[in-house]
Amino acid sequence: MFDGQIVAALIATLGSVIAAIVSALAQRSQSKRENAYEPGDSQDIEYQTRLWQARSELNRQEGIATWQGRSATALTFSQYIIGGVLATSFIQETMSSGVVGFLGLLVLISSLLHQHFRPDLQRRSARERVISLRHLIRSAEDDLFAISNGKLEPDSIHGIRANITHGLSEIEKAELQDLDRTSEANIS
Repeated sequence: MFDGQIVAALIATLGSVIAAIVSALAQRSQSKRENAYEPGDSQDIEYQTRLWQARSELNRQEGIATWQGRSATALTFSQYIIGGVLATSFIQETMSSGVVGFLGLLVLISSLLHQHFRPDLQRRSARERVISLRHLIRSAEDDLFAISNGKLEPDSIHGIRANITHGLSEIEKAELQDLDRTSEANIS
């Protein structure tokens, strides 16, 4: 009986610790921007059109979606699996009240983390931004292909750049709105 209590407490603790770490990493990756692109020269078409910025933002948003998904999964595990185990009368009877209380505290902490960070909503929003960025990049690549095949004038590069600039601005606005909504939900 004592070994079962230790194993259950360790599994519960591990799940909650992983959930907390993943939540913290997800938040940290969301605020980090990577602009590690260095153009070869001023004639670099990706530099001229800001296509490199769109690709960099796409990578960042994909990372956010991945980490937020992991965070949501870990927190859900902590809430439902451990909470479900605690709900059974068998576990409550066989474990000491200290272990049951500790597991209950872990469920509460996981619940609070989930409520505060809302990784499920942040993942969904990041996935929506990923879709928008993929569309933006494909559209720019199509236009560049048309220029290289003589279907569009080379002067159209300015239009491509303007479209990417507008698209990136819309992504930034959407991300800011999502963060504001999450903050408002935490306040109320």
